[in-house]
Amino acid sequence: MWAVENGHSEVVRTLLKRSDVDPNISDTESGSTPLLLAVMGSSAVIVGMLLERPDTNPNLIDTEF
Repeated sequence: MWAVENGHSEVVRTLLKRSDVDPNISDTESGSTPLLLAVMGSSAVIVGMLLERPDTNPNLIDTEF
């Protein structure tokens, strides 16, 4: 979440290569998913990386909104 929120695309790329990283996890404080944070941060590169991973669910409802 931190890497996505702060636009660290290379860190996100490295993490997304790991099978034990869940791209759909929600932040415990805000309820935001990594995809929402990437969209809100206008990071098209990170949005693309998240959407390329087959287990990313773009239809999750974020509890922040």
